[in-house]
Amino acid sequence: MYVGSFTDVAKGKEIAMQMYQDDMKLIQAYAGGAGMGVYQAAESLPEGYYALGAANGQFHLSERIIASQIKFADLCDLLPTILDAAGASYPGELPLPGRSLLEAVKHNRIRDIQYVEQSSGARRWISIRDYRYKYNYYYAQGMEELFDLAEDPQERYNLLEVPERLPQEECRQLKDRLYRMENRWGPAGLTQNGKFQVFGPVEPKAKLPATFPLFGKHLPKSEKLLPLWQEILLAVREEPAVDLRKLCWDEWLAAGLVDQELVDKVLVGAAEQT
Repeated sequence: MYVGSFTDVAKGKEIAMQMYQDDMKLIQAYAGGAGMGVYQAAESLPEGYYALGAANGQFHLSERIIASQIKFADLCDLLPTILDAAGASYPGELPLPGRSLLEAVKHNRIRDIQYVEQSSGARRWISIRDYRYKYNYYYAQGMEELFDLAEDPQERYNLLEVPERLPQEECRQLKDRLYRMENRWGPAGLTQNGKFQVFGPVEPKAKLPATFPLFGKHLPKSEKLLPLWQEILLAVREEPAVDLRKLCWDEWLAAGLVDQELVDKVLVGAAEQT
């Protein structure tokens, strides 16, 4: 539902009350200050009506907020939460990786880690994070990363490459927990004897967006895009881990996604920035 305002709390509450009256049990509030109306609506109703916080971890604003950016939750929790709110039992036989957010809040069992997985085979990568650190594992060549999200929220500096700054115990604990999660919920055959499988290198896929210059027509008249090669250089100027020279320019050229002039300007500019 669209409130039409980021500040109209009364309108937010009115819309939320209508949704709750239509048997909605859980509402995601993403409307700035107007989202307070959702929390007020939930608090005015009997137990069993809840909301999801949004941008700034808004769970402190209301006891009816059962998840936010500070309380870890993911899509795996959606089905258990809906079943719990509806008073229904799970009809399947396979175990569910998620858990009901209602039950978690009721018993103060808030998850302290977040598990992420993507793709399969050699292209698969997995990740785990707590409130301070994030550990990534890539099955292609067994590459690892550890980031301090408090000191480095943009994930620029891999602590595994800086031994004197590496929090060894925290890294070991995260890696161990990720192994257990992947061993239980991931594809079979990727974990064995406490270690992750290691695959060889994978061939890069050309996925450079060919529509970037089209975004210019959506900008205000007072704003203008620089030439594409300059935008690329600006985008990575503060990213020391990015080496533009190592991108798959040959594949992109062969696919017709870029031209030689752009490649030459990017590579010359990248050399000047280093």
